[in-house]
Amino acid sequence: MKTKLIIKKNKIVSPTIGKCNDYTKEAISKIEKFFNKKIDFKIIFLKSRDEINKTYSNFFGKDYQTENWVVGGFFGKDTVYILNEDSFDSESCHPKKEFFPTLVHEITHIFIKKIFGFQYPFWLNEGIASVVADQDNINLDKKDNLQNAYTQEDWIKKNPYLTAGKFTRFLINEYSKEKVFELMKKLDIQEKKDSFKEKFKKIFENDFDTIWECWFKK
Repeated sequence: MKTKLIIKKNKIVSPTIGKCNDYTKEAISKIEKFFNKKIDFKIIFLKSRDEINKTYSNFFGKDYQTENWVVGGFFGKDTVYILNEDSFDSESCHPKKEFFPTLVHEITHIFIKKIFGFQYPFWLNEGIASVVADQDNINLDKKDNLQNAYTQEDWIKKNPYLTAGKFTRFLINEYSKEKVFELMKKLDIQEKKDSFKEKFKKIFENDFDTIWECWFKK
């Protein structure tokens, strides 16, 4: 059975049970502090792998079967779907402790979409979500080349979440969150790679390739 929350400007306006409200309020507070914005959105908490598969089938085709690492996603204009905490470890390969950062990650995607509107570069979209959720704070044994993770199609070949998070954190720490936001505001929905690099250079006053190579070789 699904549990649905409707959030309007930081207030949960649909009735539901205890822990869903508590986790959601904490997640919203964390995300709003990062973006300094409030938005309206919905969260659907799912209880089983079957419910995840049915959700994905609605968007990607009949009888869609998800891998056991898939625990949710954001679809349409404003809706997050995610396994609830009680089902997290039994219905996926993830431990229960990863529920909250995953919730933050997925809600962050809705904020990115509503505030900035861009999809590509995909690594930046995922990198911001990983930073807000503090999913970039573990050791990275091998860096993936984000130059090859620009589109969603390229991204899913390796899913380099940790590299994206760490490089995005580097940009924020070295150049400021404001500059990263300035770049994000100027991006089209599916920004072409060449025009992304042009916009990046104007804002960061350096070539993207130079900054990337410097960080990548560290």
